[in-house]
Amino acid sequence: MERIAFEVEFVTPCFLGGADNTNTAEWRAASIRGQLRWWLRAVAGGKFAGDLQKVVDAETRLFGSTNASGSVRLRVGPTPSGALSRGTVDPYPRNCGPEELLRRSGGDPRNKKELARVSLGARPSNPINYLAYGCLNFVKPKGATHGRVEAVRPAIAPGEVATFEVRLVRPLSDDDRELLARSLWAWLHLGGIGARCRRGLGSLALRHAQTLGTAWPSPLLEPPGTPADFIAAAKWASGLGSVEPTHGQPADWSHFSSKSRILVSATSCRTWDNALELAGIWLIAFRRRYGHPEDSRVVATAPLAQRDYVWAAPNARAADRFSNVPDRAGFGLPLPFDRTTVVTWGDGKRDARRASPLLIHIARIGEGNYHPVLTHLAARLTPDAMKLVFKDWPATAKKVSFEQENVVSWFLDDLARKKLVTEIS
Repeated sequence: MERIAFEVEFVTPCFLGGADNTNTAEWRAASIRGQLRWWLRAVAGGKFAGDLQKVVDAETRLFGSTNASGSVRLRVGPTPSGALSRGTVDPYPRNCGPEELLRRSGGDPRNKKELARVSLGARPSNPINYLAYGCLNFVKPKGATHGRVEAVRPAIAPGEVATFEVRLVRPLSDDDRELLARSLWAWLHLGGIGARCRRGLGSLALRHAQTLGTAWPSPLLEPPGTPADFIAAAKWASGLGSVEPTHGQPADWSHFSSKSRILVSATSCRTWDNALELAGIWLIAFRRRYGHPEDSRVVATAPLAQRDYVWAAPNARAADRFSNVPDRAGFGLPLPFDRTTVVTWGDGKRDARRASPLLIHIARIGEGNYHPVLTHLAARLTPDAMKLVFKDWPATAKKVSFEQENVVSWFLDDLARKKLVTEIS
């Protein structure tokens, strides 16, 4: 039986629940299989130009279906001993002041108006807590100068090591072997595992891989030692530069296409939490300034002024809130603001999901160099031209706008213009 054994390290906290829903995290084959199937669809979607039937056929051959067994089996090692239970206090997240928020996102802290917009009143900015929404709980006792962070879900701590093995119960064609290899690389180096893995939590780093049987592509077996190594492997795994053109239209579903983008931070960070914090700062700074009446930024020839700021502005009028759907809906749905303003799609009676097309990963490249990696799998925001709507307010239904479809691209354009990232093409 042909096998590949992987040893991986948890780069960022991994909020991965157990099969019996206990208070302890669990390293499970089912969780890995789910991630691999998703990334196979993303990679195969690019290879087959969005032909869903060809993608389904490839997934069935590799991972099986309810009617047929697949060629791939997974076996996992034990859950790392450094699992964190609920309520564990973790010291790493910290608040960032508006000056730091602006400076590290490429803005000018000396610009008082820009600084005021980023400050957003007196709210603190905790970038890691922001990305880990629902997994961490920031607690600041009254009168205290510093707070603490508690894990809301069971987690596996950064630095822990785990193993898994991919076994092939039957030979693969060359095409299927390449698809599996590219999907494995994409999951390990662009994705993650567990809750909030699209926001940089649960990022993994390859430590070692060993094969028994036929040779596999070298990028899959060797951790990237330099940014150039990472870029070359990412182009191979994603197919960027060789996928079928989409003629200006977004993909029907999330997969690599000619509109997909992968961007790596231009500079490295010395610790994982500094890299995750940086990704959170970029996102906070873009969203908080986006659409203010004095937002002077122009991306892709579109001025951002008078767009979205009213949604985040203190004491915004209810009439303004319901006048339109905020552009930031393009970052994923449902989009909550408070108990009465949740943006979803469909009939407005449920929180219909649209997973974010923006995936954040914290990559370790070389020894002790951490980089935020941003992957954009551009696709239609809603299926079958469904409208966006405020939950429980069906009369507010709106068609998906050009701005909502493109807001993630504008976020990435803003980072690229400031030379904070290097785009893979």
